[in-house]
Amino acid sequence: MKTQTQYLNGFPDTRGVRWFVAALMAAWMVLAVWVPELQAARTQNKTSLVRQLFVLSGSQKEKALVARMTMEPSVFTNPNLLSSLGLSKEHITLINEVYEGAFNTNEFYNTKFRALRDGFNRTHIRRAIRFFRSPLGRRIAALDSSYVKRWGEYESFLKRITAHPPDKKRLELMDRLEKAKSQVDYDIKFKASMLRTVAPLNDFFAVGSAEKLVMKLKMELRDHQRSLHIIDNLFRYKALSDRDVERMVRFYESPEGRWYNRRDQEGNAAGISKMNRRAERALKEVVRRLKSTKEDFDTLKAVFAPGLRYMFTDKRDPFVPQIDEVNIEAIQKQMQEDKDRRKRMKERMEEKQLFRSRMDQELGTLPSIPYEVYRAVKRTDPRLHSDLEYYAALFKNKRELRDMSKDEIVEEISNYKNLIEKASGVGSMQIGSDLQNELGQLKLSGLIWNGQETVALVETPDTFGHTIRVGSLLGPRYGVVEAIDQEKITIIERIRDYQGNIRTQTRYLEFTKPADE
Repeated sequence: MKTQTQYLNGFPDTRGVRWFVAALMAAWMVLAVWVPELQAARTQNKTSLVRQLFVLSGSQKEKALVARMTMEPSVFTNPNLLSSLGLSKEHITLINEVYEGAFNTNEFYNTKFRALRDGFNRTHIRRAIRFFRSPLGRRIAALDSSYVKRWGEYESFLKRITAHPPDKKRLELMDRLEKAKSQVDYDIKFKASMLRTVAPLNDFFAVGSAEKLVMKLKMELRDHQRSLHIIDNLFRYKALSDRDVERMVRFYESPEGRWYNRRDQEGNAAGISKMNRRAERALKEVVRRLKSTKEDFDTLKAVFAPGLRYMFTDKRDPFVPQIDEVNIEAIQKQMQEDKDRRKRMKERMEEKQLFRSRMDQELGTLPSIPYEVYRAVKRTDPRLHSDLEYYAALFKNKRELRDMSKDEIVEEISNYKNLIEKASGVGSMQIGSDLQNELGQLKLSGLIWNGQETVALVETPDTFGHTIRVGSLLGPRYGVVEAIDQEKITIIERIRDYQGNIRTQTRYLEFTKPADE
């Protein structure tokens, strides 16, 4: 087909051509920038995202700093805490000896990296990366990674806050942060693993079993440890304003923050398990040496008289009394305190068991969500869908629920109920209609064959008629119409429970029989 050339002032008019070329050039420049970004986003695989989070959160930098330091065993054994548990200086010295050189930097941080990868959640990890890329996230990562370099400033900080205590708002924020990160729970688990690792040493000291020490740690020293964590948070984040701390707390209270914190703590726990296994090998040598010393002392007792054999050992002379006098009142008071403590422990255990029983009942009554509503949420609200997935995984994990405090469980249940309410609103907006009445309020009025399929006529309580096909949604549980025949409509109701399980029920909507039949 021929086209007619336009002329302007005696020359061919090329204005349209120039505009078209310019538009093509602009589009090419946009594509040149956009396509690589799109390709980069698509090529972000699991390991790549985990590596980004590992670096942005400060773990990589912290690893480099720790690798250049000499990590004293007291960093892990916490002699002050062991002393509070009633361990002697000699006992604590042996524990430090067992853990000397047990920490391996590369092994520990590689284990943390694997924990992030093994618990991979694409939605949560992208949101966590977005947070740590923000200016506040970068500051938090810098403070966390450089924390090991600032240990020397801790004593002077304690003196300052003793003279000038922080205000109420600051303390409340740090309290929320400790709860959001479950710091004291994690710390007790770590200390319990260490006490169980060095339990063979208890046979040489009158301190009781490892489980007795762990119970004392949980029951008597928990509040003390929690206070220490709050002070530690005050020190660690002293450079942040209250507003920044509140934003940080909100992150750790969010699903992605809880996911990141849990992965981080599981990585720490796995790294510490490796350290404990290495300590167990050193422990065997220490125990062997202690047994040998005891055997040597038994030999000395058989050969030398009491006055001479103590020249060869560092044991106390039995003729020197251990105590000057017996304080009967103090002993009776201690016995009564021990009795009262055992009573309180028993009451706490009973209260905890009662709460766990009520918790199981409460979980069993948590609201479900119609599967078709769940699908609508998945299509239209990815964040809400991710939150529902998070709670399904949480409520399935009975071990994790047992490790949570009463307040944490109550809060999580409340959050889940709010999510279900929100999801119901999404379902009503996206796929709801007048047909979501109870099936008993719907009336099957007739059938129509349109040459391709059977269509049912259903009347709602407002006397309006609606056409129903296979695939239509009926009832408050958004049941899917599976079949329509001459007698009834077959409806399949799928319900997703609080653990993410799909339960199916078949319902029918039949023609109303005449009264005389």
